[in-house]
Amino acid sequence: REVKTTLLLKSGSLRMKNYLTNKNQKILEIIKEQIETSKLTLLYMPTFNNKFINSEEEEYSSIEFFLELFNKMKRPFDFNCIIKVHPNVVSSNSSLSRSLLDLKEENEKEGINIILEAYQDYLPFMDVADALISDRTTAAFEFLYFNKPIFFLDNTGTCPHKIDFYKDIMSSFWLYQAGNIIRREDLSNIDNILHSFIKQDSYKEIRDQCKKFSFEDKYTASDILKELFEYHSSLFIN
Repeated sequence: REVKTTLLLKSGSLRMKNYLTNKNQKILEIIKEQIETSKLTLLYMPTFNNKFINSEEEEYSSIEFFLELFNKMKRPFDFNCIIKVHPNVVSSNSSLSRSLLDLKEENEKEGINIILEAYQDYLPFMDVADALISDRTTAAFEFLYFNKPIFFLDNTGTCPHKIDFYKDIMSSFWLYQAGNIIRREDLSNIDNILHSFIKQDSYKEIRDQCKKFSFEDKYTASDILKELFEYHSSLFIN
């Protein structure tokens, strides 16, 4: 008798659905108290990989590129900037984590508001932000639920100029089609790029397509548990 051993379930993000249904308004208010609500708020979220610890690993994180981007900005005071890093970035005590702290301290002297956070839940920061700046982190997929502009950093200079919705599904750059890709040659005009693309928000349609392709929201947590229990029971039926 052939016994099934694998069950694949397509579902939405249960974590996102829970957040959107049960928002903690107090936490949102605390974050808003730290920013100037009259300004646009940028949320930068880089991925973490073992390059911070093991120099043999391929570099995915865009922190160094982001630092260059921020220093190229002519009007950083136009924005609130929230930098939400993975806790391991801080605990690794890398030169990049120290550079982020230096960025915050130096700009605060100039009256530029930068929030640097590592340990709190990042969903409320996504909720408050007007746009996300990111790289190949999976957190960008969760940001699709907020339906806001995304800027993807091509920090390695290897992102293709054309990404096919189906053919490139296995590429780590797949989601880059859902936002504006910032390459090194764009940094000299970064202020105008940020302002104009947030205002135009011309990627709404493809963002929605990527979200629907990635998540199946019609299934609840109860539905998934039911499927799992039924599947488990079926393994013992002759």
